[in-house]
Amino acid sequence: AGQKHHKAYKNIDEIKSIFTYDPYNTGAKFQHDYQLKQHELDVVSICTPSHLRETPIDIIIDKGSSILVEKPLALTLESAQYIIDLCRERPIILAVVMQKRFNPDIQKLCGEVRAETLGKPLIASMQVRWYRPASYYEGWKEETYQGGSILINQALHHIDILQWIMGPVRSVYGHVKTLGHKINTSDSVVATFEFQNEAIATLEASTIAYPQNIGESLTILSEWGQRTIDTAWPHHEPVIRNFVECVRERKEPMVTGEESLKSLKIALAIQESSDTGMKVYFE
Repeated sequence: AGQKHHKAYKNIDEIKSIFTYDPYNTGAKFQHDYQLKQHELDVVSICTPSHLRETPIDIIIDKGSSILVEKPLALTLESAQYIIDLCRERPIILAVVMQKRFNPDIQKLCGEVRAETLGKPLIASMQVRWYRPASYYEGWKEETYQGGSILINQALHHIDILQWIMGPVRSVYGHVKTLGHKINTSDSVVATFEFQNEAIATLEASTIAYPQNIGESLTILSEWGQRTIDTAWPHHEPVIRNFVECVRERKEPMVTGEESLKSLKIALAIQESSDTGMKVYFE
């Protein structure tokens, strides 16, 4: 992700200088990065492994730089809320990368559903059938506590799109399993959703589609018609351009810290449901 951010910033004329730092590969401590502390930075992208977010964010907040964080903002709701509160106090613009929201097909479908162009949405089905070899899970991605689970590392984007298009979630029920790899985290999930508008949905996501990706898609059945779209969207530049524009104009980004909490809360609830065998309800 860091390379995608670097490339996108280079394509934006307003960006005059770019500094890159990778504490994970070098083994250095982020708080000892004096280059970061000495420069006045307008914007900073945090692309560390999921469990290494808070320390660099603390430093950047002290400098007053606006922050763009790769998903997830944090691995717990408490940590995410801590970051959100710190940024709000400064105040600092905080955005989270959910690049699928910039997919034109997803944006069009979201507009149609909200306008009820095809009547009320009834059923949604999200399928994510990817393949990841064993080598992909070497390092932090092998462990749930470091953010390597299917729910956090892969399906969080798709959970975000489901709730963004279909609306607030009333309850979830899920099965989260490790089926195709010898790892200490999950590689497969099947979950059902019930929304406040009475619609229902399923999510099937995995990294076990050997020998190669099948793809990903979203189907929505409504009162007067249906839509199926390809939800793949690997492009980061629209996200970063939006972020830079929001910093320049001091306006709210598409995915704020608060907005990112919605998908994180749902993902954690699906895991809880799988662990307990019970449906989880939202207030």
